[in-house]
Amino acid sequence: MSGPFLHIGKDSPLFYHQQVSWRQRTIEAVYRNEPEEIHFASCFTISTMDVKKLRTMLVETIQSTTEVIKPSREEKLYSICLDFFEVH
Repeated sequence: MSGPFLHIGKDSPLFYHQQVSWRQRTIEAVYRNEPEEIHFASCFTISTMDVKKLRTMLVETIQSTTEVIKPSREEKLYSICLDFFEVH
């Protein structure tokens, strides 16, 4: 843990529990349907080349949000869950 920012890496034995736990909280939030919250899900087809572009964009977005979160004052607790995966 670094200040108000908690990140558990994939190499941690707690990684899977943490991922599932926050997604369960996400499901609860979806059912509350608060207008100011963002819930987005999409399935799509995409070229292999554009998968690489999109992945880069998402990683850059994660990095830029982290730059805002780390120095921010600890006033409210929020969660971001982002998944990008090939559907099998």
